[in-house]
Amino acid sequence: MASPHSGRVHSRSMTNEPKLLSAVSYPSTSSAPPPRLRRLALLGAALLLAATASLAADATMLFEPIGVFDLELDGKVISSARIFHSSEAGAVLAMAPELPFPIAVVPRNKTVQRLDAADLRDQPLGSIVWTAEGRKDAVATFEMVDAKPVFELEGKKVRFIDRAPLLGSKTIEEIVAYDRAYAYQAAKVELSNVYLDVLQAWPDEVVVKVFFSTQCQVCRELMPNILKLEETLQNPKFRFEFHGMPLPATSDPLAAELQITTFPTAILYQEGKEVGRAIGHSWRIPTMALHNALRGIKVDTDKLIQRQ
Repeated sequence: MASPHSGRVHSRSMTNEPKLLSAVSYPSTSSAPPPRLRRLALLGAALLLAATASLAADATMLFEPIGVFDLELDGKVISSARIFHSSEAGAVLAMAPELPFPIAVVPRNKTVQRLDAADLRDQPLGSIVWTAEGRKDAVATFEMVDAKPVFELEGKKVRFIDRAPLLGSKTIEEIVAYDRAYAYQAAKVELSNVYLDVLQAWPDEVVVKVFFSTQCQVCRELMPNILKLEETLQNPKFRFEFHGMPLPATSDPLAAELQITTFPTAILYQEGKEVGRAIGHSWRIPTMALHNALRGIKVDTDKLIQRQ
């Protein structure tokens, strides 16, 4: 079960994030706002988080990938754009061959700054480190339209746009190609050993069908855990399959048929018959989520949320 991501580092704490950022993390999709508002909130949250920081003059700054947005240049989508955000640098970074230079959108003063590519270094897991004392020249100011920055750069209109959701059966390679943040966060996951030995020795063949939505903030938090589990399990009896769905779940006929109301939902099958489900925040401890689903143990996900 080879996977395109690897490595292990500790996740950063999210407890001190601005109120807007915590407001886009929902316990279930049933009470979540429409997908467009959720995506606007995500980008707005990244910008607000950046706005609370200030540029330092004697350090390097870490930019982490955001994968659910594209850039549009004079009405044409730049699908090759790479977008990152950094609470340390107080900016959102965008890079693309079609742009004349890397740009940093800085909410603190509503400027777009030109960065020197020589001051940006790609890291092995997919982030970028910027040398804070490097060149940064303000080249434009921006306005917020639908909670997204819009500005002109060398006579061309630049704006962020929503990326179309990933739908249907997908491989892990397709998922991480769609949103590099999945692989980046999966590489940082410290997988619990709880029940891992039981899963490694599980004697029966199990198909784990994971239903998720790239429009779902909870999925962006928990899918990396599932990907890490799939990568770690060496038991060939387990086969993971992934299926992308839109929000809300009720808009998808298959979700209605399978009675899926929360993402991510994994349905476990043995010999073609459903034997259990691992739902939503139970995936915060992925080894336990899979074990409990196999054993038919139901988990109170609200208690899991309260413990975070």
